[in-house]
Amino acid sequence: MSADSTTTTPAQAGTDTSGASPGGRHLGLALFVIAAAQLMVILDATITNIALPAIQTDLGVTDANLAWIVNSYALAFGGLMLLGGKAGDLFG
Repeated sequence: MSADSTTTTPAQAGTDTSGASPGGRHLGLALFVIAAAQLMVILDATITNIALPAIQTDLGVTDANLAWIVNSYALAFGGLMLLGGKAGDLFG
């Protein structure tokens, strides 16, 4: 089958064929910000888990109630993430 004469190639359409995307810098910056945010979330969860034995001894919390501490922290974190996302959408 022969190629249709009405189709255009990327070079004919006026796109940059140099290999570098015009928004490449912004994509790299976005990736860096997302990776840094994920690192902060992991560090935050790790610090919370490391602090559990000290919380248990200082406050006299039982093993069963330690799970409530972790779950309440996760619920508060998730709720604030939703609130922050909605605020970003409204005022962004």
